Amino acid sequence: ISGVITFFVAIFLLDPPNALVDRGLAEKGIEPFLWGGLYVNLILIAASLVLGSAFSVLLAFGRRSDLPFFSLPSTLIIEFIRSGPMVAWLFIALFILPDIIRPFYDADVVMRTILTFSIFGACYIAEVLRGGLQNVPRGQIEAATALGLSPTQVKIFVELPSAVRTTLPAIVSIFIGLWKDTTLVYLLGVLDLFAISKILPATDIPFGDDYLEPLIFAAAFFWVVALVLSRISLKVEESLGLVNEGGAEAT
Repeated sequence: ISGVITFFVAIFLLDPPNALVDRGLAEKGIEPFLWGGLYVNLILIAASLVLGSAFSVLLAFGRRSDLPFFSLPSTLIIEFIRSGPMVAWLFIALFILPDIIRPFYDADVVMRTILTFSIFGACYIAEVLRGGLQNVPRGQIEAATALGLSPTQVKIFVELPSAVRTTLPAIVSIFIGLWKDTTLVYLLGVLDLFAISKILPATDIPFGDDYLEPLIFAAAFFWVVALVLSRISLKVEESLGLVNEGGAEAT
């Protein structure tokens, strides 16, 4: 909950709505296109964690629904997004997405990239969750129903926690992959950490011909963050008792 609140508060403080600025309730912020450096990578992975996780739950339950009104759109979205690489979707977000969402929302390239990462991550996490939901023991669902829980309560309080618990290693692996994929935004002209490391020697005289040092630093930083995420995942698995249940040892 604190992570979700922090994500939206950070977006709000960096670029407050024009209505609040015009009323003098907030100062003019920084346009998303001007965001750069490590913050871009962090905001993209945060979007995948916050928005992507929320969308993935809806898609996973939607795909398993017996109602075609929910199952068909969910299946179409998941299969369509997973059929293409991240690079392709980033370029679609750059050139095609503005014409689709412009009547509803005028988003710049950074906000469109955030939306792309969220949907891309949601589709992959949804498939992992769907596998976990299929492995929930039928007896748990029947017991919850016998206790008087509604179908929605059974999904939220019984099926979803059990699915997340058993699929946690795979979900963390997806997040680590998305964290490394955030460097692809430099192809769209967004100055993330990798892009700055690449152009820094050519724009900062003290670096001279030292082209490798900034890139090595960026690579080491991404490796450290990925390592920390994997170690945190192992600790959570140990606290949930997954290490002794098989499968988690390979994470």
